[in-house]
Parts: sequence; structure tokens; C-alpha cells
Amino acid sequence: MVTKKEFLEELTQATNDLINKVDTNGDKQLSKDEVRAMYKKCKYPNPTLATNALFELFDDNKDGKLSVDEVKVSLLVEYIIEAETFIKKFVDTFFKADSNKDNKITWDEAKQFFVKGGSSEAKATVFANSMFEDVDSDNDKSITRDELREYSIEYFEIYPSE
Repeated sequence: MVTKKEFLEELTQATNDLINKVDTNGDKQLSKDEVRAMYKKCKYPNPTLATNALFELFDDNKDGKLSVDEVKVSLLVEYIIEAETFIKKFVDTFFKADSNKDNKITWDEAKQFFVKGGSSEAKATVFANSMFEDVDSDNDKSITRDELREYSIEYFEIYPSE
């Protein structure tokens, strides 16, 4: 699992890499013109709108430039949005198994989910058993959205550990 220190080092490196690629005048900050040019180069649909929105959100001191720290915050926010979107999709995919829509997945629902997905009865049994062993953290014989969320964060190492 990635530690907080490693995560922050990777974030700092990604920030520096981005600034080095986009910073055309070498001042270690990003101007609106530099960001707009980056969006244009990436064929972003509306580079001016995107640039203005980015600066409105992250140019804390309103000096018209994004500093290293401001860029780092914007990258971190982007990471969190992508991570939370992934987690939601992961949980929603598995919650298709909740056939009675009671916001819990029972072992039988999980097994049926795997059978409907093309697994044999034997494999579906193994998958359901594994799922409950790994995800049902309170051992109440059902899986909630929160349990799936926590499992996905740990399994995919989405957020750093201590």
C-alpha cells in the first residue's frame, strides 16, 4: 500500500512535471495563457472556459497565476474526483446483485449475480464465498454499500495509508 509520504512525493513530482511541461516562460508558475495553450494542445472542447474555471477554483491569491501549491491542490482534487467516481462505479456494479433493492447484498443474491454473469454454479459459489469473506466486515451475512466502498479503497489502494 502506498504511504502518505510516497503519495505526497508522487503528487509533488506530478506537479513539477506538469509545470515543467506547461510553463513556457520558466517562472515555475502557470499563467492563464499557458494553461489555455495546454488545453488547446490537448484539444479540450472549450479551453477558455476550462482555464477560467480552473483559475476561479484554484488561484487562491487571485494573482492570475497558479503556483506550485495551487497546482498541487488542483491535481489532488482531480485525483479525489476520479477516485470517488471509480469507487461509485465499482459499488454500483456490484449492487446490481441487490435484486430485492433493500440496499444489502445477501449471499444468495451474490451467487445469482455471478451465475447471471456467466459463471457456473460451482464458480459462483466460490466467488460469493470469497466476496463475503473479503467484504462482509461486520459478519452480518449481508454486504452494504459502505462495506463495498471500504473494500474497494483497500483492495485498489485508492487512498494512502499512514
